[in-house]
Amino acid sequence: MYRDLRERCPVAWTNAHDGYWVLSTQEHASALLRDHEHFVSGRHQDEDGRWHGGDSIPDPQLPPYLLLENDPPIWGFYRRLLNPWLAPAKVAARQARLEELSTRLLDEVIERGSFDLILDYANPIPGVMTLDLVGQHVEDWQRWAEPHHAAIYTEPGSEEYMEAVAGILWQREQLIEAMRERRGEPGDDLLTALATARTDDGEPLGLEEAVGILMTIIGGGVDTTTATTANGLLYLQRHPEARAWLLEDLDDRLPQACEEILRYFPPVLGVARTVAADVDFADQKFAAGERVLASVTSANRDRRVFEDPDAVRLDRVNNRHLSFGAGIHRCVGSHAARAMLHTMVGDVLRRLPDYTIDEDKAVRYGPNSVVDGWISVPVHFTPGRRLGASSWSSWRAMNLRPATF
Repeated sequence: MYRDLRERCPVAWTNAHDGYWVLSTQEHASALLRDHEHFVSGRHQDEDGRWHGGDSIPDPQLPPYLLLENDPPIWGFYRRLLNPWLAPAKVAARQARLEELSTRLLDEVIERGSFDLILDYANPIPGVMTLDLVGQHVEDWQRWAEPHHAAIYTEPGSEEYMEAVAGILWQREQLIEAMRERRGEPGDDLLTALATARTDDGEPLGLEEAVGILMTIIGGGVDTTTATTANGLLYLQRHPEARAWLLEDLDDRLPQACEEILRYFPPVLGVARTVAADVDFADQKFAAGERVLASVTSANRDRRVFEDPDAVRLDRVNNRHLSFGAGIHRCVGSHAARAMLHTMVGDVLRRLPDYTIDEDKAVRYGPNSVVDGWISVPVHFTPGRRLGASSWSSWRAMNLRPATF
């Protein structure tokens, strides 16, 4: 469908969700995401309390995820607060913890020859690492991660969706209380940094603003990397020749391969914007207030940019995909996401090289989802040996095994 749109109708209109534009080429999608003057990310609330706008369609009925769903000039202030915490040096300093957690989780399952890739591994790693960065108790990762998963894969307005929304609102309350505590007892975490931050006028950053920023980090951190990891490992099962090629020189080939996995399996399928004022764009007139979706999935398959775009080439060079977005809202957590993706894919291949996924029992997100994710992915493999307990003491006594949802 997207191939047809790219060639025949690269700027298309759909009546779904009250109507919106769909941009399918990389040229148009990239230009839209870089034009924050005419296409805005912010959300607003009407007199009935409903939220409108933001970076996804349909409009999420939750308070805005700040930094992600706001615009300049305040965007620049928020970004400056976050950049030091997600910079390459900070991510590299946390790599040892990431590797220890991966070892611990695989140690718990490696002797039995089976596990659930999502529930036992690819969910807890982003959940724990994100909560550790924020400064919340990592043993509670399920209560923080699962509502964000469910809000994406359940039908908007359903009972399950509303339960997920309630869970996310609970998180906001917990974060406000935690920031109040940090103002009296500061720590070395993102919670403290935001709780004690000052605006350019010297005033304390508002608690609601700080929570909006933290919810962006939590919501983005606990779900997207899980999805890409699962899709990448599923592809490698379906293509044993690709798995064998990667295993021949895993350390050198893994980074390039992961970029191709990101291109082919972008975790977020599309990014929305709202037209700020009437504008001519891509030979089309866009009216103020209209919604526009830049299809990342389609842009990443554009033959004008990628040779043989519908094939996975793990050794692809100059891989200019849009999986982390573009422009001012390019993913602030991209370095952390890459680190987790490399670690999870690499450790599964090293320690479970003959893994097989039971696709008949795997459960993926529903068709309404904006994330190409999985709820459950059962895996079988030849049992191996443990490598030893983690040296990070706070994890040794912690039960990382998830409950059944």
